[in-house]
Amino acid sequence: MNLFGPGMADTKAEWRERLQRARRSIDMGTRREAGADVVARLARLREFIGARSVLLYASLGAELDVHALARAAWHARKDVYRPASAEPPPTWVRDDSSPSEPSIEEPLAAGARDVPEGAASSERFALPILLIAPGVGFDAFGRRLGRGRGYYDRAIAALRDAGDVVIVGVAYDAQVVDALPQDPWDQRVDLVVTERRVLVPKPSPHCDPSRPAREEVRDDR
Repeated sequence: MNLFGPGMADTKAEWRERLQRARRSIDMGTRREAGADVVARLARLREFIGARSVLLYASLGAELDVHALARAAWHARKDVYRPASAEPPPTWVRDDSSPSEPSIEEPLAAGARDVPEGAASSERFALPILLIAPGVGFDAFGRRLGRGRGYYDRAIAALRDAGDVVIVGVAYDAQVVDALPQDPWDQRVDLVVTERRVLVPKPSPHCDPSRPAREEVRDDR
């Protein structure tokens, strides 16, 4: 359900403040349940099943923890990568940790397995690539509101230049709104997965018109 009606926030800063506040208000038990539900939906996506490289993130603060998806990727013999640092430009490090640890109840600390000297460029990933992207908010057109530093916009742009890639934004359903502001450098996501649904973004004249229109909500239960 969209908690924010049209006109309640006009700028990115206003949206960011509102959506971060909404996310922080979600209690820990609900966060864990939502994380498990989102991981289950991600693991059933045909885009995940077909991917050879899966790029994840280390959750910060109240962000959804999707580390458990790494276990499914390892068991399916996929390559798993994480950001090599929190600073742009984006680079990635391969994660060859044991599939049994950590669990979703023991989230990976941000930067805990960063190995900058082993960072990978987008040209080294096995295709197809699936990038799981966090966000402060997403909208019905696939626009993503990040933390304001452009890290994932740069990462998504570089990966799309590399070839076959699908970008999946993940969030609590309360973080999905009707429409967010957009700058020319902002990168849309191809799907949005929440604890309640898989959203296929609508086409928009303000986004890339070359991307085809598809159904709005996909049933990947």
